[in-house]
Amino acid sequence: LNFAPYKRGNTDFYLVVFEADAGKFIGGLDSLYKGKKIHVTGKVEKYQERLQIKVAEPAQIEVLKP
Repeated sequence: LNFAPYKRGNTDFYLVVFEADAGKFIGGLDSLYKGKKIHVTGKVEKYQERLQIKVAEPAQIEVLKP
């Protein structure tokens, strides 16, 4: 999940969901979160000069009301 233009290197912040955890997100990440405002809980880390949060559980992401 990227939070900025969809060009690699121009994104300011990433949420990372590894393939091993993706199956926990019933319906798929796009259908659950695309175009929605979300609240994410997790540790912010720096990886290859990019800020990211690793998301392993759906409970880490809350969809906010519009």
